[in-house]
Amino acid sequence: MSEIGYSILLVEDEEEHAMLVKRAFQKESATDKITLVSSARQMWDCLRKQPQFDLFILDYSLPDTNGLNLLAELQMRKLDRPVIIITGYGDESIAVQAVKLGATDYLVKSPTFPQMLPAIAHRAIRSYQLRRRFDEAEAHLHFQTLLLDNVHDAIIGTDMDNDIVYWNQAAERIFGWSAGEILGQNITKIIPMALYKGNWQPQFDKLRLATQVNGEWLGVTAKEQEIWLAIHTRIT
Repeated sequence: MSEIGYSILLVEDEEEHAMLVKRAFQKESATDKITLVSSARQMWDCLRKQPQFDLFILDYSLPDTNGLNLLAELQMRKLDRPVIIITGYGDESIAVQAVKLGATDYLVKSPTFPQMLPAIAHRAIRSYQLRRRFDEAEAHLHFQTLLLDNVHDAIIGTDMDNDIVYWNQAAERIFGWSAGEILGQNITKIIPMALYKGNWQPQFDKLRLATQVNGEWLGVTAKEQEIWLAIHTRIT
C-alpha cells in the first residue's frame, strides 16, 4: 500500500467504471485524492480551479472528444504530467498513437483493469518525478559548466588517481590541449615528474592527499613550454 498521497484527475464518462477505479485507488492508498470528471469541458473547468495534479487518467471515448485529442491538447498547453489512456477498445493503433503523443501508459478495460491501475499510476508518477529531478540536475550541471567555461582561469578536475576528468576552455587556451586530447590523462601530463627531479614524490603526495593545496608549481604546455602555475586545489 502506498503511503504517499497523489492527486489524480480521472476523466471517465462511464460512472460504473469511474467508481470502480476510485474504490481501487482508495483500497491501494487511502492518501490518494481522485478527482472525477466526465468530459473534456469539465476537465478544463477543473484545471482552471486546480491546475496541480500528479497524473491524468483519460478515457479514450468521451462525449465531447476522445482521449488522444485531449492528450494532444494537454501537450499543446504544456501541462507536463504523466498521462494514462484507458479504453474499451483493444486497438493497437490507438496505443501507438497514444505513445507517440506522449502517453505514459495505455490500458484496455479488462475486468481486472481497476485493480491494476493504482500500481501502474504510482509507477508512472514516480518515473516522472525521477525524470524531472534528473532533468533539473542536468540543467544545473549545464549551467555550472557554462559558468566554468566563461572564467579566465584554468579549472581542472581530477579523480583520486589524479587522472584529469574536467578541463575548461581557459585550460585549453593556456595549455594548448583540447578537452578531447587531455581528458583521461594523468595530471603529470601538465606537471611532469622530470621538472621536480627527486622532489616529485613529496609534491605529488601533497597534491594527492591534502584536502587543500595552494602554491606555485612548474608545468608545461602542449608546445613543451615551461610555465609557472598558481595552483589552488580542493578535494570535494
